[in-house]
Amino acid sequence: MTSAQPRFLLVADQLGGQCGYSGIHQLARFMKAESSVRIINTPDTRLRRLAGKAWSVLRGWPKRNQSQTFTELEADWALATSPFASVHFLVGENHDPYLSQPPGKQPVIATVHMPASVWESPLPKIGRVDTLVLLTAHAQEGFAGAWGARQTVVIPHGVDTDFFHPGVGPDPAQPSILVVGRFLRDFPLTATTVMHLASRHPDWHFDFVVPDAAWNGPELAAVRALPNAQWHDRVDDETLRALYQKSTCHLTPMKDCTANNSIVESLACGLPIVTTDRGGVRDYGAGSVYPLPADDSATALAALCERYVAEPTWRAGIAAASRAFAVEVLAWPVIARRHLALYEQVAATVPAARARAA
Repeated sequence: MTSAQPRFLLVADQLGGQCGYSGIHQLARFMKAESSVRIINTPDTRLRRLAGKAWSVLRGWPKRNQSQTFTELEADWALATSPFASVHFLVGENHDPYLSQPPGKQPVIATVHMPASVWESPLPKIGRVDTLVLLTAHAQEGFAGAWGARQTVVIPHGVDTDFFHPGVGPDPAQPSILVVGRFLRDFPLTATTVMHLASRHPDWHFDFVVPDAAWNGPELAAVRALPNAQWHDRVDDETLRALYQKSTCHLTPMKDCTANNSIVESLACGLPIVTTDRGGVRDYGAGSVYPLPADDSATALAALCERYVAEPTWRAGIAAASRAFAVEVLAWPVIARRHLALYEQVAATVPAARARAA
């Protein structure tokens, strides 16, 4: 797509992402080549925080990361001085006070990442959002109409399939179970599953890429005592990718979720996933691309891990299907095209709808 000047504004602050190639803000990196899109990022500086705080106090907004408030000022200035057809707030959670205000001239698109279960109260049904983007169909019931949205669409989380790719694969003589992440993970169930596997297979290895608070917390106390359990703290991009590439499977029981960095990265690396049937995992291949356990018990999770070890040919098929799904459905260029199509649709339909309403 080419354009004489940018038509769409993308506000791309960060949300999570342990490594440089992870996180929803990667969309901005893949949009840079699009002349139709102007990108506003959110660097966290003292000056921005001070200016944002002053604006928040003036508006009576609650305490939050005030660099994000300053970003809203940037967006408003850009919308007032350039003929953008729409603005997309890539992390809507960061901008709730702003999105709860009355509508402006240009249609607003906002993406919601966190499941409804983590919100202290439901998002308001009034606000300036025209189109709400969700990362999973499972979330539609909890967020339809949030911030006054006219329509709700589902566009999945993407993954950098060039960086995250299969490697040599696991060592058949040394099965290795990988655990990655923190947010909404079911660590008690993870620990029970690992202890069950360790008792049956004392030669298996268990790698944990989790924060210090999780590794040294009470839920993983029994796991820490295992001689074949290794903790990896603050790994770099290449180390994380190497762990995905060499592991037998990725054990990640969830309490709830929409999208999940470690799941899409595992898919891209061809690493079979062992998870619970929670939240939006089915939108990311669970039950179709890769199997779900018979139930959400530790014995069922462990049995699936054991099958991946016992049946390497079957595992290889799941790995290939996972990689293909990531490339065909979740690769960032694919996701970027879906966003561009949405921007065009909103730009074409909102003015006509407003004209009919007037």
